[in-house]
Amino acid sequence: MSTSLDESSSKNPIRLLVVTGDKLKLLEAVERVVKSSEGQIEVPAILAFTEAKSVLNLAHSCAQETLCIDQASCESPETTEELLVYMYGRYQSDYIVSLLGAQVFGPITRKLMMQKLVASHQSLLPAFPGQEPLQAALKEGVCVSGATCYRLGAPDRSMRYLAQEALRLEAYSTLEDAQAAMCAAEAEVLEQGLLRLCGLTN
Repeated sequence: MSTSLDESSSKNPIRLLVVTGDKLKLLEAVERVVKSSEGQIEVPAILAFTEAKSVLNLAHSCAQETLCIDQASCESPETTEELLVYMYGRYQSDYIVSLLGAQVFGPITRKLMMQKLVASHQSLLPAFPGQEPLQAALKEGVCVSGATCYRLGAPDRSMRYLAQEALRLEAYSTLEDAQAAMCAAEAEVLEQGLLRLCGLTN
């Protein structure tokens, strides 16, 4: 039987605090993970940095509580981090899963809970780790890129990159087509990665 990467023997559900923006496909992936886990994974709260109704409606359906955060109310990155740390403790979470990428995790969260931070990225890490990775890959003329779900503080590569999926960029004739394929790949690796993180797949 599979065990989580932390080799936890606890029978309690693994609790994911989720931070989301406008990417509905990524939140749908989280929902699929929760449903397929049959009670082994739960989402006590979602912090939603969006007003998109489709995202908020889905968030309400898959989390015990959804907090819609006005980005203007977070006056600085430090304020956002303080909120994350507070919510992590309040909901006794096992991991914080960012659907906004790793940039939401600043020095405070990285120092206090580095091994508990999970994110997805639209490249085959460690290649193109920065902003707009698809555009960067196309500019460099690479033929193959992809998406990665990863754990920021994992002690070695095998535990850091939870799931990756490659895409042949030359198969897409427009940037819009490539972006759509990349979004689908990111959702797929997020789903696979979270299942592996929580010990529900190898």
